[in-house]
Amino acid sequence: MPGVNLADDCFELALVLENKMMRYYQAMAKAYPSPPSVYGFLHSLALDEAKHIDELKRARIEANPNTWIQEPLLNVLKDLHRWDAHLNRVISLTGENFLEVYETICRIETFEVNGSFVFLTSGLMRGGNTPDLRKELIRAHLGIVEGFVKVLSRAEMKGILPVAV
Repeated sequence: MPGVNLADDCFELALVLENKMMRYYQAMAKAYPSPPSVYGFLHSLALDEAKHIDELKRARIEANPNTWIQEPLLNVLKDLHRWDAHLNRVISLTGENFLEVYETICRIETFEVNGSFVFLTSGLMRGGNTPDLRKELIRAHLGIVEGFVKVLSRAEMKGILPVAV
């Protein structure tokens, strides 16, 4: 069976990464309970990561690793290991204010790491035609990150941005 262990390794590491991101967002939501829009933003990211975990588990069950090709799996696994090291470094630099936390989130939520999720869950490697629901989940997730600043009121911005000296 060409890709069974390699596929399992990819899914396992992807699950570890999604769990790390979920725990980070949960910790930041506890650290920033107000204003409500900040808490809601962080809490919604944590909930999205839980959805990603469920989707990865579902995709792992649905997968037929006998048809998976080694080379793409090796590349995904290398990317996931590289991303794991990057994630550990980035989340250890928890900011002193929400702006720094938001910058960290923007560094975490790249299409690169989300691309691995899409690759593992979309059926691309298996030749399947899985609906674009999982891709849409990622698009919505990235939309939350990118659109957050637009939902803040002026008063909330003043409350979370560092004061100029």
